[in-house]
Amino acid sequence: MTTPPRNRGNSSGGGTHDGQILIVGGYGHVGRAVAETLTSSFPGSVVVAGRDAHKAQACSRDFRGKVAWRTLDLTRSASWPAALDGVGTVVVCAEQPDARFAAACLGRGCNYVDVSASHVLLSQIEALDPLARRSGATGVLSVGLAPGLTNLLVKHAKKSLDRLDKVDITVMLGLGEAHGAAAVAWTLKNLVGEFETVVNGRTRSVRSLSDPRRVTLAGETRGRTAYRFNFSDQHTVRRTLGVREAATRLCFDSRLSTWLLAASARTGVLNLARLPLAEQALRATSARLRWGTDTFVVQVDAEGELRGEACSLTCAVSGHREGEATGRITALVVRHLLKASVTPSVSHIEHFLDLASLSRVCKNGVTALCSFPGSLVNFYSVDRSFQLLLAA
Repeated sequence: MTTPPRNRGNSSGGGTHDGQILIVGGYGHVGRAVAETLTSSFPGSVVVAGRDAHKAQACSRDFRGKVAWRTLDLTRSASWPAALDGVGTVVVCAEQPDARFAAACLGRGCNYVDVSASHVLLSQIEALDPLARRSGATGVLSVGLAPGLTNLLVKHAKKSLDRLDKVDITVMLGLGEAHGAAAVAWTLKNLVGEFETVVNGRTRSVRSLSDPRRVTLAGETRGRTAYRFNFSDQHTVRRTLGVREAATRLCFDSRLSTWLLAASARTGVLNLARLPLAEQALRATSARLRWGTDTFVVQVDAEGELRGEACSLTCAVSGHREGEATGRITALVVRHLLKASVTPSVSHIEHFLDLASLSRVCKNGVTALCSFPGSLVNFYSVDRSFQLLLAA
């Protein structure tokens, strides 16, 4: 096992590169994209980690020794001290049961970045803000596409309007994408069940894959139907950006597959997914089968007021290879965290970046000119695989 030099972590609260960058789940789909992007900016400083030593070592070999490896099990706290030795920044690309590991990282003064889409977990980590401030560490949550870019699109809508009242967030995923095991497991877990949300100013429970909405996505002329899903962004932006009402819906590039899944939920067939054997079978099938494309779209349809009149605004990101794009965005956040002057805290991406500042830390940015009433706005892609665009 490659062992980096000893370091107590980063006590500067970001802005300086101090210690190794540990990517938990680094041999997974998203983690590899994070590692690949960061090795060019921080050569010799990237370490992949996970509970499977053979996979971690194989990943290191794939990078031809440019990336070190360690073993770390998020469910076994005894494995954490050795894995965190010499680490200044931790990037978590794997699901975890609670915020204990985040607390261990922030308590040591390590910067912490998490790609989780779980509202419950992110709320627990956000509550560690006093710990981060005491130790001089910075935590950034809601990093990736959804949550992540969706949060930034809502923030852009809020800045563009005099008043933002409501946002409908749509996430379209391609079924031809080679989704990572962690992403598949999280999605399957959230296919059934209910979650609380705010509708017409009142808190109520909604069921996953219910409450359909017709939407025409950017770049398309034919509408499609999306269904409610428990992504964390809809909960976060109501509080962090003061949006009165927010809802996130999911659909797939295959309209038929989307309809079949929603019908299975409506008829109760999906409840079988909660059975252990059925869940294992679904994970295995989802990881192997490919139908459809690798296209993704995240779109925010906003309603509010501009210059005294009602105004609607649509912001969207479209592209290919959602897992890779999530990893690229995460790596760009880490790069900004380590090169900018950042105040110790735990916050979501919308308090840490905006679309303009994200573009400034991008490599190979492709400019997309986007029109909005009375102005011309420049956006940049965070990777060649997709573009930012705005439909007025």
